[in-house]
Amino acid sequence: GRKRENADGRWIDAEREGLAGGHLVFQTRRLFLSSDGCDLRGEDAVDPGEADIVAGVLRFHLHPAAKASLTRDGRSVLITLDNQEAWTFKANIADVRLEKSVYAAEAGEMRSAVQIVVDCGDALADSVRWGFRKAERAV
Repeated sequence: GRKRENADGRWIDAEREGLAGGHLVFQTRRLFLSSDGCDLRGEDAVDPGEADIVAGVLRFHLHPAAKASLTRDGRSVLITLDNQEAWTFKANIADVRLEKSVYAAEAGEMRSAVQIVVDCGDALADSVRWGFRKAERAV
């Protein structure tokens, strides 16, 4: 991966390869974190090569203390933390939903949690953009 930094923030570019249906597949992820830590953005893409990949899903597992609610537009999630700090998650894909998840705490304790699911369809062949931004205040 590559890293870059300036006054605005840091960029990290990462790549990995894997197999799908016996064919080599390449995934790329670009991350940006603002210098104040209040804006995390990402872009994911998959180059399927010769593999027959027709759909992809991105999953963002939240801590059990985070409360999440889907907004009306179906592309955004409001996340509220115990300290009343609020964050918004947005994606450039219309199919964003919340699903149950499990958090593995200390000593093997399992706790209920929530995950943000972005159903990318075939958009991963181009790219899917997403981001977490700190909101001014909790609602």
